[in-house]
Amino acid sequence: MPLEGLTSLVGEKVESAHQIKEGLPEMLQKMHGMFTQSDDDGNFEVKYYKGKNGINKIYEAAFAAKELRSYVNLSLMSSLMPGNGDMFAEALKKNNEIQIYEIIDGSPESRAKTNSFGQSVKTLERYTYKFLPDNVSLTAADILIYDGYVSIINIGERPTGVVLKNNDYYKNSKELFDFIWQLLPENK
Repeated sequence: MPLEGLTSLVGEKVESAHQIKEGLPEMLQKMHGMFTQSDDDGNFEVKYYKGKNGINKIYEAAFAAKELRSYVNLSLMSSLMPGNGDMFAEALKKNNEIQIYEIIDGSPESRAKTNSFGQSVKTLERYTYKFLPDNVSLTAADILIYDGYVSIINIGERPTGVVLKNNDYYKNSKELFDFIWQLLPENK
């Protein structure tokens, strides 16, 4: 790497660290408020789903929301559902109110999948994504956060999903997602 490129890279990292340092007190204050205040009634609901049909039911519920946050490993997800990008594009067309935010696994495989991941999805204003750093991997294929629910989709011999409904867990998951989102750089 030429010296100029290294200098530029170091400068970007220093600027990024400065931005994080400046915003940290406000983010910590928001997180403190979320973790210490509870309006949950103590109810906790868990539903299990098996197979592709069960996974599709989870996505149907998530795509009906106004906001959907997702941590996704596209490398794993594309092995289960190769048309996942088209499914997201269709959801955005059907639900005019939905806003989708995805944090994508930073592996080379997931980055490559993103390049071919439903070009029609990437051009829509209501779909935004960012990458995790290369050294951070996701073992779940997809984690969805929407309308009081947190859903986890796993790939194995047989795909499975679990849907958790608990107001405190949902709010904490949403706040942590938003915190991580703010720390991640914009895509170039």
